Amino acid sequence: MLDIITVSLLGGGATFGLSRLPYSNAIRASSVSTLCFYGVLLCITNAETAQSLSAWFFGGSFVGMSDRSRLSWWEVLIASGVFGVLGELLLPFLDGVGGALGVCAFVSVVIVYVCRKCMTVLKVKFKQPV
Repeated sequence: MLDIITVSLLGGGATFGLSRLPYSNAIRASSVSTLCFYGVLLCITNAETAQSLSAWFFGGSFVGMSDRSRLSWWEVLIASGVFGVLGELLLPFLDGVGGALGVCAFVSVVIVYVCRKCMTVLKVKFKQPV
């Protein structure tokens, strides 16, 4: 489980970081980072392990495709970790469902975004004088 979370964090962070470069966007960043990750894994591990871990990296890159106006660096990394946990728990039940990685990535981003909004609202409520 720790390897899946680590790979998901790498995917989200790499994609989010590369998408900020000039002449880059989220789609290019996701494609380049996933292909590079798969190529490196294929050189150092067997094909089965490379396919499995690159799928988790690719799912993490979906999280990293979030817009900077929605999530910060830390929030992307937290959402990538949540994706790793959610994916491990939900993907066995979503077997055969197209877009299962995207669904898990979407849900993890929504969880982090809603938590941030709730914390902001609660902080404002507690800071106001009674």
